[in-house]
Amino acid sequence: MIRLFNGENYGVEEINTLANSDEFYYGHLAKHALSSSMLRNILNSPNTQLKYMEDAAKGKGKESEALILGKLTHWLYLEPDVFYGKHYVEAERVNAKEYKDAVSKYGNDNVFKAKHRNIAEWLCEKLDNNEELREIRKNSEVEVPSVGMIDDVPVRSEADMVCGDIIYDLKTGITSPEDFEWKVRNMHYDLQAWIYLQLFPQAKEFKFIYINKITRDIGLIDVPEEVIERGGTKYRLAADAYFKIFHNCTLDEIKYKLDQHIYRGTAK
Repeated sequence: MIRLFNGENYGVEEINTLANSDEFYYGHLAKHALSSSMLRNILNSPNTQLKYMEDAAKGKGKESEALILGKLTHWLYLEPDVFYGKHYVEAERVNAKEYKDAVSKYGNDNVFKAKHRNIAEWLCEKLDNNEELREIRKNSEVEVPSVGMIDDVPVRSEADMVCGDIIYDLKTGITSPEDFEWKVRNMHYDLQAWIYLQLFPQAKEFKFIYINKITRDIGLIDVPEEVIERGGTKYRLAADAYFKIFHNCTLDEIKYKLDQHIYRGTAK
């Protein structure tokens, strides 16, 4: 049984069926369950998560160009029907008349710059040309949700690809594949890997597929057991911080708590 923060109870199969709906997964569950992205924000700085929540409450969350390109690349590689169902305009600026007219017609979430479409296609062409990755993609279930209880806490996840007993997660960036190995620690992707392996009990391994957005260099990054265990430690720290700072608190209450926090250290 899955019990959400608002007291709703669901069977495992029932909630995972509902989680196939973006409205339920990114809307309802985002309010009433934890996720790796939320916990990574908290680990980076609780103020980061507060800013995200404030923007969401005002309906003005603005994605960076890097995040937009990452989203489009994910759609094209995993869900091409979604990618080609969007509307792309040649305008360079979002305040250009052509862009604003398209937003008025199709909605803000469905309009993107044509240059971003072209880059996503360029990146995915490289991924598709790799025989090993093409075989993985062909034999994978994509965008697979899983909601479960971890230490009696509801947590949501959505795996990019599940191939047999391996979860694959697609990442894009501007570092080399070798440098991405360090970003797993610094960006708290080890936390993500640990959570996903808890919520997909059939999975035995977690791997990152990484592509550099400038050079198109590709990496297939294994996540060893000691890194997974480090992610578990991070989960417990982040979940503890969530309950101390965010759980059942208004935005004003969260802001007050964070305004009172001072890091105390010693110069070195």
